[in-house]
Amino acid sequence: MEGLTEIVKKKRIRSVPLHVMVSKSEYMHIQDRMNKAGIRNMSAFIRKLPIDGYILHVDVNPLHELVSWQRRCINNLKQIAKMTTHTQSRLPHRKSNML
Repeated sequence: MEGLTEIVKKKRIRSVPLHVMVSKSEYMHIQDRMNKAGIRNMSAFIRKLPIDGYILHVDVNPLHELVSWQRRCINNLKQIAKMTTHTQSRLPHRKSNML
C-alpha cells in the first residue's frame, strides 16, 4: 500500500496539504462567494484568493441577450432572402427586368 501512495504523491503537482478550520457562517460565506464567482471547485477557489488577491466575475447576461436578438434578425433576413428567391423563380419575366 505504501508504494501506491508514493505513486500518487509523485503525480501530484501540489504536494503540500493546507488545512483550515472555519465556522459555519464563514463556510456559508465562502460558498456564497463561490456561487457568485461561478466557481464550483472549492480547492481552486481557496487557492485562487490568496495567490491572486481577487477573482473577477464578468456578467455576460447582456451579451446573451444581444446574441439572441442577433439570431432573430439573421433568421428574419434568411426568410426574406428565401421568399425573394422563391418569388423570382416563379416569375421569370421579372428577372430580366431586375438586371
